[in-house]
Amino acid sequence: MVPVDYNKLIDLLIKYKTQVSYLLCFIACVGCFIGGYVVKKCPPKSVVCRAEEKTILGLNAELAAKDVVRTQQLREQRDADRSSCDERVEQAKRDQNAANDFLGCSDICALHPQCVEAGRCR
Repeated sequence: MVPVDYNKLIDLLIKYKTQVSYLLCFIACVGCFIGGYVVKKCPPKSVVCRAEEKTILGLNAELAAKDVVRTQQLREQRDADRSSCDERVEQAKRDQNAANDFLGCSDICALHPQCVEAGRCR
């Protein structure tokens, strides 16, 4: 066996003290990681996140219920709008027919000379 010269080792440590300190820190970190990995005892995710899962499921159910209510409200509003529009259209038709009863072709030709020029009135 070759004898080790400790004075040379100490000189090398002093010369490369920064690199040696980084190496020792890295070895300590790896040792801590391996030690923590070996002795870990974490509960499963279903146990840790039980409250969050309940909250998420409750919010999903609440949103689904609100979507059903909102869809029903939109359908009712659309039906009400459609019936209101139909009533206005029918009223406009009745008003137009009432106006047509008051004016005859001769009245229109008298009021609008361009119809006469276009040959629509005889």
